[in-house]
Amino acid sequence: VVRSDLDLITEFGHLSGGMLSYPVNVSDGELTISFLHGPVQQPLVNAIEVMGGGSPPTADLSISPISDRSDTIGGGVSFSAVATGGDPSFSMVYSMSGAPDGITMDASTGAISGTLLSSALTGGLASDGVHMVTVSANRGPDSVDAMFVWTATDATTALVRIKAGGPTVLSTDGGPDWEGGS
Repeated sequence: VVRSDLDLITEFGHLSGGMLSYPVNVSDGELTISFLHGPVQQPLVNAIEVMGGGSPPTADLSISPISDRSDTIGGGVSFSAVATGGDPSFSMVYSMSGAPDGITMDASTGAISGTLLSSALTGGLASDGVHMVTVSANRGPDSVDAMFVWTATDATTALVRIKAGGPTVLSTDGGPDWEGGS
């Protein structure tokens, strides 16, 4: 009961109107208004306006899983963390820890990009190029994390030269000339 024994004539006068405002908390999604009749007369109410004052219920903040990765030193990467839900009156803010050297994250969009540096090969918890990465999404008081393993690999290239006879071919790669013969 918000107010009992309300007499509208005493409150506002005969044949006149007025406004009463009562803040209430609705926890179950339903507001019930009841008029109880006393010994005098039937209450006359011409209008009732119910205005929401708070934010509507929101979905829980969640972040999509990020698959484990393996990327090559010197190679570019570009992907995004995606979070949804939470209180929309707050901005989504992303952060990342444990990423290989050369990788950054845009705090407002969740975009992860960069080029793995050679130092990433000796980074990670065991200094072996295996990085335990945590991506966090924060929205107001809520926070969620996604963790994944990111492995930095060496782009070892091997030069293979094959010559099947013929005249001498001058080297163009800094190695020895290819000798002519059969």
